[in-house]
Amino acid sequence: MAIHLDPLPSPRRKTQFRLAAVILGLVLGALASVGLLKLRATVFPSTQWLYLYEEGHEKTGHRFIHDERLGWRNIPNWTGTTFGEPLSINSQGLRDREYSITKPAGKRRILVLGDSYAWGYGVRNSEMFSEVLEDRLLPGDSWQVINAAVSGWGTDQQYLFLQDAGFNYEPNVVVVSFFFGNDFREISSSHQYALDKPVFMDRDLTLANVPVPRPRKEGSNPLIETNVHSFDLGVTILQRMAADCDKRKCQLVVLKFGTYLDPATREKTKNMIDTLAEISDDFAAALRAVPNLAYLDLDEHFAARNLTYEKIGIVPSRDFHWNAYGHKTVASILAEFLSSQGIIETKRQPVVSP
Repeated sequence: MAIHLDPLPSPRRKTQFRLAAVILGLVLGALASVGLLKLRATVFPSTQWLYLYEEGHEKTGHRFIHDERLGWRNIPNWTGTTFGEPLSINSQGLRDREYSITKPAGKRRILVLGDSYAWGYGVRNSEMFSEVLEDRLLPGDSWQVINAAVSGWGTDQQYLFLQDAGFNYEPNVVVVSFFFGNDFREISSSHQYALDKPVFMDRDLTLANVPVPRPRKEGSNPLIETNVHSFDLGVTILQRMAADCDKRKCQLVVLKFGTYLDPATREKTKNMIDTLAEISDDFAAALRAVPNLAYLDLDEHFAARNLTYEKIGIVPSRDFHWNAYGHKTVASILAEFLSSQGIIETKRQPVVSP
């Protein structure tokens, strides 16, 4: 079934989008001592799994396995580290505690989808915003927050997981963490981070490059690029998510971030920030018109708090990923938003402190 959207940005605005995205990537790259996720393949002896190691995994500790549907995924029942902080993957391949697939009687659930930010890049499991939200902000023990994020995943992979497995958890709310810095790029082709992945070819979400081929020892598999602008495709995927959630009587929440730069950096990149702000406004306008989609702009809240990377980012590397305090802040903002939308009732005691 074709998806029809309200008018999207003009060709001139799309050109600005491409330029701003490139500049933003350069700015964020300069801020990070450890680059964006890059994976390499190696066969693990005596199993059918193909392990994928992140470039620099000796420092980060991250590794994944090849998946013919999603490209890569977490390793079930694995314990490791992320920059020296402990991480654990449960039996269902989620970076979270164990949950039953079937929702227990009397429980309500939030399912979190996202990339390395929601996955908890650089922080221990207990510090991820999903865990802070469940353990310290939601009322009583009536809510469960299930973290299904995977480092490096684009919105397309997240949507496929939601279709294949996510809805089996019977969520009342689905939260999609959308990073403006690279999520548009990640859905644009079948190659990301030196690995193959699925790709939607059009706004009907025709799927290509599935089954996802295994990495080659030499060279790379053919590149497949989507036929539509990634802005249009990103909005389409989120609209389809909202419609699918509505059929299952659950609420979709889009948690957008990635255009905020702290005061020191913002002064040096004013023109780029102004362009990004216009594109962000277009994105917000497109999504706020989608039924059953609640849009939360984290960047507005970060700006209102005048936060710096030293405050919310991994220090001393100045990595743009959130540190433990950053995750606390995100959890608090998200809880307040869900409460303001009438989705949840929150505990009164705040958790955010330096």
